[in-house]
Amino acid sequence: MNTKILLLLALIFSFQVFSQEQTIEADYETHVFMDPDMIINKIPSQYRSQVDASIREEIKKGISMDYKLLTDGKQSEYQLQPKVNNSQGVDGIILNQLSSQDKGALIKNLDSLSFLKEVDVMGAKYLIKGKLTITDWKISNETQMVGGYAAIKAEGTANDSIKVTAWFCPKIPVKDGPDRAFGLPGLILKASYTINNIDFTTNVVKIAIRKQKLKLKKISSGKIVTQREFDEEMKNLEKKMSEMHDSGGVDKED
Repeated sequence: MNTKILLLLALIFSFQVFSQEQTIEADYETHVFMDPDMIINKIPSQYRSQVDASIREEIKKGISMDYKLLTDGKQSEYQLQPKVNNSQGVDGIILNQLSSQDKGALIKNLDSLSFLKEVDVMGAKYLIKGKLTITDWKISNETQMVGGYAAIKAEGTANDSIKVTAWFCPKIPVKDGPDRAFGLPGLILKASYTINNIDFTTNVVKIAIRKQKLKLKKISSGKIVTQREFDEEMKNLEKKMSEMHDSGGVDKED
């Protein structure tokens, strides 16, 4: 009960000092953890010996990506940032693959609960358009410092199956967070979840509040698809590429 009272007081105070004429700029770092055998087994057998050692070494060193969130609490932009002094090098197979799939901006509208995501796949441009998934958050009494800020733990399930653990800061009163995470009474500073047996943990590393209105990036043109349609196209592309590898690299026409 005491925790809930303190949370309420913090929210009341915070909403008094934050306005829509300000933009929160939050830098995040995402760490990716995976089983090397699982990744290597997905590679066509004729190429495994060529990449086995480099993939294992890359995973051992650790894989991370930098992102920036710009938000005013009603809408936001989340985008991958270039690595500075990246010790992983330019030849990281997994990092290059993850980065190439996630270069485009993610635009969220928290009023309409909608999003738009830019994706470029081998030169083909897509705009994934859809509704943000509302997570049934359960706020706990557990607290910890994240990025120098006092944060409260919450747990929930996204898309009916993805379990998410998040830490949010009620003193930064925006219901936003990294990637598609949102809906807690304060900026989400840390989020952990697992997709396809790959673990992701995103931590805030720096926060700044700018006294200026949020200016979103202009989204480029592309084929508008739903997330389901995009996933289906990627499955078909993966199947086609696998068949090409099996046939010695020849694209057979129907």
